[in-house]
Amino acid sequence: MEAMEVAVTIARDGEAIVQVATAFLFPRPHTNDSIEFEDRQEDPVQIHLNSPIDLEQFQGKELVFVLTSHSTFQDKSSNREMRTTGHVYCLSGSEKIRIRSVDFCGQGYSRNPVQDYLRRHGVVGHRAHFFDTPRVLRTDLTGQVSSSSVEYAQA
Repeated sequence: MEAMEVAVTIARDGEAIVQVATAFLFPRPHTNDSIEFEDRQEDPVQIHLNSPIDLEQFQGKELVFVLTSHSTFQDKSSNREMRTTGHVYCLSGSEKIRIRSVDFCGQGYSRNPVQDYLRRHGVVGHRAHFFDTPRVLRTDLTGQVSSSSVEYAQA
């Protein structure tokens, strides 16, 4: 069996408000890792600068890295190509100022070196927001599910 995952991010006024993902199973043997890829919205990571080697203007301030990673697999344990892009923000009081961009591209990595560095030196902030109690829908949701995943695969 092979699996295919499809994800979409719904945005309002340029801000992501929800991400929906679904997976489909195809009844055929999996034989080729080199055609696989993965796009991942990384969790934001905060780094606090307060050592003498830090840049003077950023001392005592939090930096937040908001990144997306794209990996193309070579085999099950390594990537043919890995790209990490995104922005770096400086938190100053209640203000969030974009100060830099990240654009890393590398080959032959088994892990993401950008994320590994940030996790060693920072704190991962989680983006998921869960409701304390279930919310009742005002109207019923109805849907129709196909008996085959072929229709979805063609979309």
